[in-house]
Amino acid sequence: MANTFDVDLIVDTISETLLTVTDNTLPVMSAFSLDVGVDELKPLGTVQVELVTVAGAVVKNPTSFGAMGATTVARPVVVDHYSVPFGLTAAQLNQGKKLKTQAKIHADALVNELIDVAFAPMTTTNFSTALDVVDTAFATTDMKALWNAVEKVKSKGAILPGVMYSNIMPTDKNGFSLAESGSYGFDSIHHASRTSGMGTNVTGFVGGPAAIAVAAGLPVADMTPEGEFIAQEVIQLSNGMAVQLNIWYDRDSRSHYASYDVMFGAGLGDATAGAVIIDTP
Repeated sequence: MANTFDVDLIVDTISETLLTVTDNTLPVMSAFSLDVGVDELKPLGTVQVELVTVAGAVVKNPTSFGAMGATTVARPVVVDHYSVPFGLTAAQLNQGKKLKTQAKIHADALVNELIDVAFAPMTTTNFSTALDVVDTAFATTDMKALWNAVEKVKSKGAILPGVMYSNIMPTDKNGFSLAESGSYGFDSIHHASRTSGMGTNVTGFVGGPAAIAVAAGLPVADMTPEGEFIAQEVIQLSNGMAVQLNIWYDRDSRSHYASYDVMFGAGLGDATAGAVIIDTP
């Protein structure tokens, strides 16, 4: 007797696993200027990400409300197609725990790649203000120097590596919301679980959303014959990004496969709106 699988349950399990991973690791994207959604984008296509640099003037006793005085600039961001495919064995399809384990390791791989791409513009070439900090000696008093470097930037955010973040980590459960409520004068403080995507000797970053421009969308629908995919779903992430989930059966190998797919890119926004943290050897 052939194996039968609950496709809806499989889709839900793989989707929920991605949402759990991204909710824990992608809040850092809120520190950037985002142009994200469910629009289909072509590989190596360019998205013009809008940066708001100056707010419109406050009008006293206005007689007209039609003016839109905000100053904006567009930054071109090239997006690439990022896909992480993985095989699904009969055991994984029939056992939720094994399916979650397989989905999670590949969701982690996709998120790590996206974080590296988003952090790539964080270089001393792009940002002339560089703060030399020894990670292991970092203390709460050093947050003053980081804040001072971006004093004039609105909506200040800090992205810190593990050692630095742990040295300012709250001591009670009520304080573990640095990414949402911030502290030390910053609107948000994020833990960078990886910094390999940053420039040479760069270990962290402080600045406003305008410093980094990020674009994301969905791959352009291909001409795959109807019925080839068992399921195709769009997973909407909490930060507004969307990831495409594909599940299909390969007749040649007689195996099931799945993939997470997204169009993603990042580039320099406003170089005056940020500063890199470096640890010079």
